Amino acid sequence: MKLIKLTSVLLCFLMIAAVFAGCDTPEESKADVNSKDSLLQNSEDISETVSEEVSEQLTFIIEDRTEYGEVVDDMPEEIYRDDEWIYKLPDLRSGNIFVVYSDGTEQGIKEALAEGNVNITDLDTFDILYFKYPIEE
Repeated sequence: MKLIKLTSVLLCFLMIAAVFAGCDTPEESKADVNSKDSLLQNSEDISETVSEEVSEQLTFIIEDRTEYGEVVDDMPEEIYRDDEWIYKLPDLRSGNIFVVYSDGTEQGIKEALAEGNVNITDLDTFDILYFKYPIEE
């Protein structure tokens, strides 16, 4: 999502720069209108193509929305388990970790893991710290 926003901002900046490019006379301004319209159309086409390519690749992101300096209980919190391992966050922050899907919907990390919408290795991809402990028999 951030990549799409960054691309949109960059394209807007380029379009504004093109519009404000110097035109000395009204005749030049008229002549430039067609080229500016063409530039704007090309920019829109590029933006749509980039957005489509990014959305095909990006189906979700995982965000830790814990505020800097926010006090969270430092007791490890279990978020998932499989046949061999128990996976825990270092503190009670699962209420601040969300999976944000490309359609804009959100889901808490524990629920997303339980439903199989994301897997534990996705946490590595998004730099979410967790620990794994062997299940003792």
